[in-house]
Amino acid sequence: MDAKNNEISSTDLADGNQGYDKLNFSPETTQRYKIVISPFKKGNVPNGEINIFIKKYSTKELEGIKKSSLAAKEENNKDIMTLDIKHFWEAFDQLKDCRNFKDSVQIIQTVYLDRATDGLKNFQKVKDFSAEKFVHKIHQYKKFYNSVRKNTYVANELDISDHSLLDRFKKIYPEAKGFKVCFIIGPVSDGATISGNYLLLGTELLSGDANSDTSEFTNANFKADFSKIKTTDDLKLKLEEVAAHESVHTQQQPRNKDAVICNLLDLAIREGVAEFIAQKILDRPFKPKNYEIYGIAHEKELWIEFKSELCNASLKNWIANNGTSTDRPADLGYLIGYKIAASYYDMMPDKKQAIKEMITMDNPLLFLDKSRYDIKFR
Repeated sequence: MDAKNNEISSTDLADGNQGYDKLNFSPETTQRYKIVISPFKKGNVPNGEINIFIKKYSTKELEGIKKSSLAAKEENNKDIMTLDIKHFWEAFDQLKDCRNFKDSVQIIQTVYLDRATDGLKNFQKVKDFSAEKFVHKIHQYKKFYNSVRKNTYVANELDISDHSLLDRFKKIYPEAKGFKVCFIIGPVSDGATISGNYLLLGTELLSGDANSDTSEFTNANFKADFSKIKTTDDLKLKLEEVAAHESVHTQQQPRNKDAVICNLLDLAIREGVAEFIAQKILDRPFKPKNYEIYGIAHEKELWIEFKSELCNASLKNWIANNGTSTDRPADLGYLIGYKIAASYYDMMPDKKQAIKEMITMDNPLLFLDKSRYDIKFR
């Protein structure tokens, strides 16, 4: 903060004990500045030690930072960004010359994270990871990273920029707002997410195919999904589909403050709507995913089970459970949400109005009731 207690910069990226928060600051005026450290949760009483390391950059280092900033600025002006992929592999190649963990962290930080586009910076904030965590993950999944390297460059061949994807989106939903697509390499944590108007695509996970080395994965869900991608064309279609899906999320509305809180149903419908609308945007059915094949075969029993947990705060049995679901495919909540969305669309005589209402859904229980999805199983 400056002398008037105005916040001028902040950071919250370190993941638990795996790394330090890093903050670069170049003062524009001479005055008294202060660092404020707040507890993660309000009410926590800080205790123990806080270590602060201060480094003054040399003129050469400052020139390097300026050069990286200019390159990132040029990339940030594009609708589709892939520069982070190039930077990651430059860092990855330099890891072989590192003598210890500290050296590896320095390489990931300076060669990759310090040169980040706005998209990667957003991804890092949303997923809360540090250079230290990244190095741990690279060590854990080194064979996998090496095996998908060639596939990650396929992102450069796609035409899913704001202009082309948004034009198709506006044909079915004229109110669609612009967005940016950013392909990054992550710490094997997330295939895709959004932050504001950014579509953030974790290219290392999205690039897995039937030839990828999955020997380091302990869960079969990743392997099952990767095995369906057999050609470069399959991979291109998958990347387009994920981008279309995430673009829908950038248009969705927050829950109505007067609606009953129903977390599981809310998220399932949002994901199902995103998948359903994505197929309308691209005007094609998607290749069935592992959870869809299983889910369609067990739809009634899954709905009965899902309905018993309808407004649970926990998503662990249905969504984002790739690492824990062992007796059946993960993400079956996506299938339930998709089926509710499809039922809603079928019930509405005005299909354009149906699409608008699906995207702007802000009351999940009301949406479920209007879809009449539950009726088919009575």
